[in-house]
Amino acid sequence: MLKNLFLIIFLLFNFSYGNEKKEKLQLVAKNIEAKDNTIIASNSVIAYSPSYYISADKLIYDRDKESLELFGNVLIIKDNKIQTQSNYAYLDMKNDTALQEPIFLLDESTNIWVNAKELTKEKEKLELIDSIISSCDCFDPAWSIKATSSNYDTKEMWINTFNTRLYIKDVPVFYLPYFGFPTDTTRRTGLLFPTIGYAKKEGLLYSQPIFIAPASNYDFELSPQVRTQRGYGVYGTYRYANTLNSMLRIKMGYFKESDSYVKDRELQSNQHYGANLDYEQKYILTDENSVYQDGTYASLNYLNDIEHIELEKISGSVSTDRNVESKLNYYFNTPNYYAGTYLKYYIDTQANSNDATMQELPQVQLHSYNKALFTNNLIYSADLKYQNFTRQKGL
Repeated sequence: MLKNLFLIIFLLFNFSYGNEKKEKLQLVAKNIEAKDNTIIASNSVIAYSPSYYISADKLIYDRDKESLELFGNVLIIKDNKIQTQSNYAYLDMKNDTALQEPIFLLDESTNIWVNAKELTKEKEKLELIDSIISSCDCFDPAWSIKATSSNYDTKEMWINTFNTRLYIKDVPVFYLPYFGFPTDTTRRTGLLFPTIGYAKKEGLLYSQPIFIAPASNYDFELSPQVRTQRGYGVYGTYRYANTLNSMLRIKMGYFKESDSYVKDRELQSNQHYGANLDYEQKYILTDENSVYQDGTYASLNYLNDIEHIELEKISGSVSTDRNVESKLNYYFNTPNYYAGTYLKYYIDTQANSNDATMQELPQVQLHSYNKALFTNNLIYSADLKYQNFTRQKGL
């Protein structure tokens, strides 16, 4: 017993204080044999290092190659994030490569799990054969993806699958020769789902959104579209968050009608365009820790006709008011009083000129919250509103 304990302590010392470039491995087992640079451990084997926690029925460790061969009930946890279970594993700790079969993999950071016939690993990239992928219950998943082969980039958090079948419970519902998807919520540049449709008067419709995310606080989305019997156009959206309490969104669009469509439909214009700016911000003159609050909201719209909105919403018919509203609001709130100003401007989409459209410039509100008057049983509040209606033509 004393001899075995001494051997374990000796191994711990040598594994931990070898070459500094090595992955420092420590090993505990009931049976340990050492021959030259090979260590064979069996019966309740546990090995751990700064990057790995490993348990198995049997372990063979080559100290020169820094490689591990594991047999039976193999459990490997890498960086306290990715956990794998298999019957056999070969692990090259120096080059960060591995081979495991068959394997069950669980990524703790994303809750994605994979069951595969074989896994090969090279640094952050995993290659899997005959895999099942899901994030639902492991025993009875509501959905799963089966693939002949797949690869998982654990650094980029992205999975590619080939010969892909989507299952709902045990029922296959969809097939794709290739399918790629992220395993986290990081915004990425790429293509979004396209829209495809057909209308008798407009022909085949195809719209392909393109999402561009250069940084974490702003992005772009471009949506070119074509209607084979009507025309073509493009719509774009820019989003920017300059602070944690603000958001700016700018949308612009343009659509060009074909000459034949304009003639057949007797349209007044063969071009439809417009722009929209939405901006909101809290705590402009105040801060989050103050009892005072203020904020602004702006929604500014311009378009040459209502077709601009209808062409942008390609999912179907759009119910739109005759007047398109733009507004600019600001409020300041205290525990006792509230003040706000609201400006509203309307564009009449059915009129040739906007001179006769009634505008509300501005509206002002002052409010006093409930207060006791002379006695606690007598409560009063006050509210004052001012509205100014104006237009260039008419009363």
